[in-house]
Amino acid sequence: MIVDDSSTARHQVKATLAQLGVEIIECFDGAMALKLLKQWSDEGIDVCSELLMMITDAKCQKWMATNSRMK
Repeated sequence: MIVDDSSTARHQVKATLAQLGVEIIECFDGAMALKLLKQWSDEGIDVCSELLMMITDAKCQKWMATNSRMK
């Protein structure tokens, strides 16, 4: 999962991972990523089995750390 509000950054990471044959899920911001992860959880999907890694920018990590829903 690539999470970044910058389409340029998402494109660069996506292009690199695509060369490695990695299946990619793109989210344009942390809220979209959180919504998708919650949806999977609500559907009973094991999130850890679906994601190998999540790539975010520093702003997303700060947002997640200060968001009351993440505590």
